[in-house]
Amino acid sequence: MSKKIDFGGRFDTERKKNEIMKTFTSELCDEFYFVEQIYAENLGIQDFEKGAFRNCENLQELRLAKNHLESLTDLNLFRFRESRAKCDVTMKKSKLRILDLSGNKLSFIDPAVFEPLTSLEELNLSQNELETLPEFKSMPEMKKLLIGGNQFTDLDLPKLHEKFVDLEYLEICPNTRIENSRILQLLNYLRRPLRIDTNEKECSK
Repeated sequence: MSKKIDFGGRFDTERKKNEIMKTFTSELCDEFYFVEQIYAENLGIQDFEKGAFRNCENLQELRLAKNHLESLTDLNLFRFRESRAKCDVTMKKSKLRILDLSGNKLSFIDPAVFEPLTSLEELNLSQNELETLPEFKSMPEMKKLLIGGNQFTDLDLPKLHEKFVDLEYLEICPNTRIENSRILQLLNYLRRPLRIDTNEKECSK
């Protein structure tokens, strides 16, 4: 039984409308609740049904790159019940370690989306249209954060590092609106070393 689902998305604007997954529904996780990896890239996804991933209790990797997402609101996407009994409202921690939302059109992300994701180690928000980062709560397991290619004018790196106490890698490209000199200035405030990637070639892919 495969624990990985790869849609092999190849979004084409000439496709018929019924061939595009505009809304990601909960049907996948209702049927394949055991899945650990979902690759749903380049499918033209615009939004999610409430609780879309709620039954994927073992989900560890979710790739949603190159879709048409413009905003991400808290639809209880990753809130898992301890029991499937309707009366049980106790929530279970998510096992999600990797979340890739790169290459969309995101200009807003509700911070509540990330609240259950306490095991997240890698978050990719690069190549979107974000002007500010979401107000993250503490994510103690976060190691890698990719945010290049957005519309940031500044970043509070000390605060970011405080939220992600074990953060090791931050990718931020020159094609954002932040001066490289400002990034170097911010680094002086960090309590410990952090690898910063400003490779324009890598970020413009």
